[in-house]
Amino acid sequence: MASLSFLLSILNWLLTLGVLIPGLVLTARARRTTGPAAAKAMVGCAVLLVNLLLAAGWSLVWRTGGSSFLRGTGIQDLPLAFGLYGLLHTILYCVGIGYLIAGVVGSSRAATPPYPPQQPYPPQQPYPPQQPYPTYPAG
Repeated sequence: MASLSFLLSILNWLLTLGVLIPGLVLTARARRTTGPAAAKAMVGCAVLLVNLLLAAGWSLVWRTGGSSFLRGTGIQDLPLAFGLYGLLHTILYCVGIGYLIAGVVGSSRAATPPYPPQQPYPPQQPYPPQQPYPTYPAG
């Protein structure tokens, strides 16, 4: 059952990579047209990509005997290590999503009319005065 969970983790990473890498490419290409808004979205994608690589690395370390690795680095308190990882993961996730939102909100511009505004009609000559309706004698 452990191998199934590992395969699902790999599938999750690949699907996320399949969104973030094209997102980086598209926002890099959109920088020419939308400017700083696309740059913010690109930073958001890059931060989320770093977060994904960190999560994948952390998971792979723990799949291959991570507790001995951490103890070899001098970290004796495993709950502290997990807490610091969780804090870093959360900060990177929030920063990445925040930059993506800033890029989307920053790209909204005032809607331009599809046609240029037209000039008002030129002044016209006044209408000639109307004659009163004729009255006919009763009869």
